[in-house]
Order: sequence, then structure tokens, then C-alpha cells
Amino acid sequence: MLDKWADKDQAEVDKLAFRKIIWQTIDSLRKVQKHDERNTDLEASYELYQPELDWDNLVVLKDEIKKLNPIEYALLFEHLLANKTVTQLAQECGIPRISLQRMKKKLLLKLRAQL
Repeated sequence: MLDKWADKDQAEVDKLAFRKIIWQTIDSLRKVQKHDERNTDLEASYELYQPELDWDNLVVLKDEIKKLNPIEYALLFEHLLANKTVTQLAQECGIPRISLQRMKKKLLLKLRAQL
């Protein structure tokens, strides 16, 4: 960058270089965030698991599963339990991946609140 803009004022080159560094840093952070969102593992779903099963929780969970819409049902069983990726599920359902991510978070919060 310094060689490319050697004929410009040093203050201007510094300003442009700083902007480029900021842009590349933000871009790298976005890539990491996107990668993390796409590759969520089952750790969040393990929070639902308790070593000592409570029969009341199982009954509540069974009732909540009956209330789920088809997409939430697919998220619960295909993504969280069968390890299908959100991207694969999004392609099958024809719904954007980000929408499924939001639905997954809401579903886990709803189930956690009930349990």
C-alpha cells in the first residue's frame, strides 16, 4: 500500500492504511462469527439434559413437543438430536439459515423456561 500510494501525502496514506486495517479486522471478525453460527455444536442442547431425570420434566417436554410447529419440530429432532447442520435443514425447508438460527435460540429458550 505504501508503494502504491508513494506519490500521495503521508497523512492521507496513513489515514487510508488505518481504514484498510479496520476494514480487514472487522471482516475477519464477521467471518469468525459466521463460522461459529454455522457450526454450532450440541453444547447448547446439553443444557437441557440433567443426569437425574425428573418425570415431571419429561411430561412437560412431551406436552411442549406436541405444541411445536413443523419447523421447530425439525430443528429439535433433525438438528439438535440427529446432528444435521442448520444449513442442510435450511435447504430442505426453504427457509434462510439465519431465520432457523433465531428459531433455534427461541426454541431452546422456550424449552428451558418450561423445564
